[in-house]
Amino acid sequence: MHHLKDDDVVHVPSVVEPMRKYFEAGNTRSYEWRVQQLKQARKMIMERKDQLAAALEADLGKTEDEAMITEITVVLHDIDESLA
Repeated sequence: MHHLKDDDVVHVPSVVEPMRKYFEAGNTRSYEWRVQQLKQARKMIMERKDQLAAALEADLGKTEDEAMITEITVVLHDIDESLA
């Protein structure tokens, strides 16, 4: 687990502020934009599911099958339900 040091907090505004401006400009509000983001997330997960499973094994000790069943397919299902 990563713990923040006191001086790490100083950098938070420089990370959050550009995100806030992007959001406030309305770039994340359109239905089309959100659908595109979900489609891209699904594509990335499918292209990298082996890497994701390996990371879940390294981080959480999950086998490839367990990672697919309890994590990866759950997210893919949620994306598919959102796009339906």
